[in-house]
Amino acid sequence: MQLNCSLSFFHLLVLTWLSILTSYCIAVEEGDTTLSVQTIMNMSLEELLQVEYISTSSLAPTSRNSSPSSLTIITHQDIENSGARRITDLLEIFVPNFQYILQGVIPWQIGSRGIMSNDKQLWLVNGKNILQRTSNGLSSELDIPNLSDINYIEVVRGPGSALHGPGALGMVFNIITFDHTSFDGFEAQTKVGIAEKFNSVELKLGHSFSGSNGIFAYISAADMTGANHEHAPMYSGRETTFINSLNNTQLNYGPTEDNALYGRNYREGYDDDIKWKGHLHYKSSRFDIWLRHVNGGEHQNNFEKQYQQTGYGHTNFSSTYKNDIGTKNTLTVTIGWDNFWLQRHFFNTEQQRVTDRSYNEYEYNLKIQNKWTKNDSFIAVVGAEYRYEELGRKKNGLLALHGGGNEGWETKSPSVYGEINWVTSDSFKLVAGARADQHTFTRNMFSPRMSFIFTPNRYDTYKIITSRSVRVNASNDMKIDMNNNSPKSDIETLRALELTFDHLFSPDFKVGVDVFYHDWEPLSFNHEKLYRTLGGKIKSAGFEIDGEWKCQNTTIRASHSYTKLLEFNKIPGATFNHYSTAETGLGNDFTYWNNHSSKLFTTNKFGKWNYNASFVINWGSPGGYNFALTASDPDLGGDLENYLLDDDRPFKPSIYLNLGAHYQASSNIKLKVDLHNVLGLSNENLNKRWSWNNGKYAGAHRIQPAALSLAAKYSFN
Repeated sequence: MQLNCSLSFFHLLVLTWLSILTSYCIAVEEGDTTLSVQTIMNMSLEELLQVEYISTSSLAPTSRNSSPSSLTIITHQDIENSGARRITDLLEIFVPNFQYILQGVIPWQIGSRGIMSNDKQLWLVNGKNILQRTSNGLSSELDIPNLSDINYIEVVRGPGSALHGPGALGMVFNIITFDHTSFDGFEAQTKVGIAEKFNSVELKLGHSFSGSNGIFAYISAADMTGANHEHAPMYSGRETTFINSLNNTQLNYGPTEDNALYGRNYREGYDDDIKWKGHLHYKSSRFDIWLRHVNGGEHQNNFEKQYQQTGYGHTNFSSTYKNDIGTKNTLTVTIGWDNFWLQRHFFNTEQQRVTDRSYNEYEYNLKIQNKWTKNDSFIAVVGAEYRYEELGRKKNGLLALHGGGNEGWETKSPSVYGEINWVTSDSFKLVAGARADQHTFTRNMFSPRMSFIFTPNRYDTYKIITSRSVRVNASNDMKIDMNNNSPKSDIETLRALELTFDHLFSPDFKVGVDVFYHDWEPLSFNHEKLYRTLGGKIKSAGFEIDGEWKCQNTTIRASHSYTKLLEFNKIPGATFNHYSTAETGLGNDFTYWNNHSSKLFTTNKFGKWNYNASFVINWGSPGGYNFALTASDPDLGGDLENYLLDDDRPFKPSIYLNLGAHYQASSNIKLKVDLHNVLGLSNENLNKRWSWNNGKYAGAHRIQPAALSLAAKYSFN
């Protein structure tokens, strides 16, 4: 989509908008060097860093400053100011070294620190693991456009198996929902999307009863039409011939021609169904009980099948009882249950609907934990967890998984874990913990972590973090391997070392530096053994620099990250090129990764107006370019071939710019206008996003549409 205006005028418009966001703060700084410290929502960074709470990074209460991991916290106010329509966009804006790409088999893949895969990141809701076990890892929550039920998201930037069990290799994402203590009142919000079309409505209610009892309820629905090929064209990246299954005619597309036949609207909902989400939460001094359901799914960006789509439903239940035993012990008992289903369809050349993946899974879990507080300087936590899973069950009478036969299978996973928090002096703290896990299909697993935290003064914090995290393969893959008489499934491991330094320049200006080193042994299918084994060894390193500045009514957050592959050794027979092509001698970079990434978010409140802007630059993927050059081409007999790259655009820098203006019309009514992927109005190539595809479509990508969303919110307390 093009505008009839000059490029210079467009750039001037963008620069003018950004200057509005920063000029007010600069003027205040020049007139008054004392930065403001306001109440709760506008506390200074120094105060916020010292507030203790139950963190995803520790089993004991901790502050952000003394957390044993690197943390990013995205508040509800951040979510609203950003104008983000999905969690993936939200994380891309705020989390250093987080990236995501599209995929043809499922709609998306997320990654961190060079580790690009859904099932290598751990996702929690209110501390409960929501990864699906059968296949693919995470499949729920990411595509839902309504986010008003989220109080904040806490991101542990680094491995987390020592606390949360197998799966936490890259990062840990914990969605903390509202309850009656954080939201008391009523709110209704409606949104409409233009260019990337959608309509949505959200309702939430919080009410406190006598004492500490209260209830929170939330429901939302969204009709996602998405963006058509005019606004979001698809490019295969090379000269391509398709067979039109509608009339069995041949179509030829050039590398820069929109593949209009393949792929439905970008972000179009599954089966024309309404995406919806519901959350019900009761909380008292001793009980914390919640029920959550998400129904979603999308059409894929697939270059081999027409109209492929994946849909899912996910229900989670959790009930926690907490009781103090004497003055030093706190016992916590949690029981949980979840049900996840997934179906994937495509249309074959005869325009018949084919289901190639369909299953149900159920999980029942129990966790018992005790916290012993010796004194203000020493806390010890021990616990045990048990999970029983029924996997690969039929969905609507259909079963399209290879591992489970007609009835599926069961797995059991007992675990024990513990952690100590020891403040040895005013400036030194030690956090040490470990977790041991068993699984029906694997050998025993062990995940230790140790963090040394040194705060010599109020301005500086140093941390040394060492850990070993683990991951098991998708259960369906492990079941196939067991059916093929393989031994116990191999365990993926990642050993990590992190050094962090945070400096507080003033009560409202903080900069942090995080340097990390990974020694990673990933899993891969082995063509010689015909089951999944360790694929080899990958060593990588990188850094993250992030800063935050609050000044009167303006907040600026910025980060830059760099990740580099250091060493790559493949085991014979392993399929490994989706990690890197280094084994071929071509480059030494991760395949699905931009080595450099820069991010900026700024918000300014001026009277009744709130102006916001986010700016994300992925500086290009040399590893992706090398992968496309060495992709296996079925048209050439399936051998590894040098293919002449017709289109290298997906591996060049991408820039995503979003702008927003929100108006507080009254104490109860807020109106919002948000522009997404603005630079695409002048150059669509800046808004491209690579699609995870193997073979001849390794250069496939789709344009993220420049779009507009409007919202109106009514609330009262």
